[in-house]
Amino acid sequence: MADDTNKQWAYTDLSEDRTIVLTIEGREYELAQFTASFARNEVPRATCLVAIGRNARTQEPAQIHKTGLALTQMKKAKVELRPRKEWRPRGGEEWEGSELIFEGYYTGLAYRKVSNRVQAVLHLSHWLIDLSFSSTLDKNAHPSNPTSLVAPAVTPQLGTGTSGAAVFVSHLTGHESIKTKVKDDLWHGIKAMLCALTEVEKMEIKCDKSGAGGGDKKSNTRAQEALKKIQGPGGDCSKDYDSEMGGLPLKLEDQGVPLVPEAVANSVTQQTLHNFAHTTFWDVITGVYGPMFNLAIIPQVEIATIIASTPALNQTYDKTLKPGEYDNFDLTGQLSRPLQGVGVYGDYETLTGYGKTETGKGEAVCVGGHFASDAENAGDGMWLVVRSPPWLRVVSSSGIYAGSSTGIVGNASNRSSTTPGSNAPQPSDPPPGKIFSPLRKLYNAYAHSVYVENMLRGRGANISGKLRFDIAPGSIIKLESVAEQFAGGEDNLAVDIYGHVVRVTININAEAQRAGTSFQLSHIRTETEFNGDDRTTVKAHPLFGADVYKGAPLVKNWKFPNA
Repeated sequence: MADDTNKQWAYTDLSEDRTIVLTIEGREYELAQFTASFARNEVPRATCLVAIGRNARTQEPAQIHKTGLALTQMKKAKVELRPRKEWRPRGGEEWEGSELIFEGYYTGLAYRKVSNRVQAVLHLSHWLIDLSFSSTLDKNAHPSNPTSLVAPAVTPQLGTGTSGAAVFVSHLTGHESIKTKVKDDLWHGIKAMLCALTEVEKMEIKCDKSGAGGGDKKSNTRAQEALKKIQGPGGDCSKDYDSEMGGLPLKLEDQGVPLVPEAVANSVTQQTLHNFAHTTFWDVITGVYGPMFNLAIIPQVEIATIIASTPALNQTYDKTLKPGEYDNFDLTGQLSRPLQGVGVYGDYETLTGYGKTETGKGEAVCVGGHFASDAENAGDGMWLVVRSPPWLRVVSSSGIYAGSSTGIVGNASNRSSTTPGSNAPQPSDPPPGKIFSPLRKLYNAYAHSVYVENMLRGRGANISGKLRFDIAPGSIIKLESVAEQFAGGEDNLAVDIYGHVVRVTININAEAQRAGTSFQLSHIRTETEFNGDDRTTVKAHPLFGADVYKGAPLVKNWKFPNA
């Protein structure tokens, strides 16, 4: 028998009764096959091939024959795995009990006929789908809400229980809860606002005088329950960060620009409720906050994690896939559009002389930024030019850049009811360099974050191997290579590969007694590219620093160790 001291696989028995069990409405269904897919910024889905016929041992008919089409859609469902034999590599320790491997809702029943054999398939959706069923619309969400023709000038500040400043209602929503948290944990402020929105009654819907079509006021309770499972503090929806599961506060680096917290709070609240007629909680998380700050949501089995997306990070999660752990590997090495740099144009421009260049000539100043990688020549790759996100544009156009409130910079103010003194001198505005220099750094950081997302677009891989639940989407992993033994002792093709996990797909077939996990990777890099080339890697997230998500398991209890 070969020496298996360093093996990274385990003997697992899937042939026993109730190895994979689906539970809906308290009823257990034994599964013949289970497939689930987890991907960043997607609601996970699962398909369950239900056992039919009779149990050969007990002669009892399968549960699905008793319920069949009577199953109610959107009932809570969970899938548990109860394997046998050993699980720890080299340890000989056996599985004990069961572990939850999917949690969500039953969404439908389908049939298949393959080789004269009928199969019943149940479809499931992850609990994150609750965020897409609940709207951020409420009766006070916007002054132009057609169901609230008269909007109050001042409403309670969400999450604080006190009245805020007399500003637009859409600006007021959650403003302070975000503003005070930007540099400590941006997600804390955003989550507190969303959680508070779930407490507000939604709009009334009445189609006619009889009340047909409803009219009951409904709260977003399902969205609230989903928010409670997303890591991070946030009012009544708080869940402590678990570093083992990838939970980390999102500390936005403001580059010394004092108006960033105010600008971020303004932009988030306005964008959240701007398209109030068709915006759900899922929409604002993945379609508004994600692009605005380069964030992503990582679904796991029982929780989810909001991360600063850094797919080209040169730090790895504590998982290395050895050659014996993956069977198939398909790498796409071609870059469809090599990228040299990213430019971000801003919306602020002055024609009044304020912000003039150091030369004193008074040219108009346009705030923007860029990031350029080292290149062989000026035409080596494409320059991608993008618009600045709303929060950066708000910083650019904020009042601090407009000079003094009265008078002209450096001159005496005119007498007025607010300045009755005799031409009292006004304080000088900050020199242009002290305003535009840190703001330009902030624009450059955003440009760099866009570059990180796009630098290796098109270079990816698909791998498949042993069943495992210890790698979630967003993880940065390493694939070890093996040199060709007949290459004469030198094989420059055998290099270790690093990649960013985009999707994890689990497949368990109890009938065939086979199981495995496949990974879809992006931002594939070699050892050389991973350790220092700024065209293929980055040491930290340009906006959130080096303390960012590197990876996490799907299931905490099955976070298997490396050799």
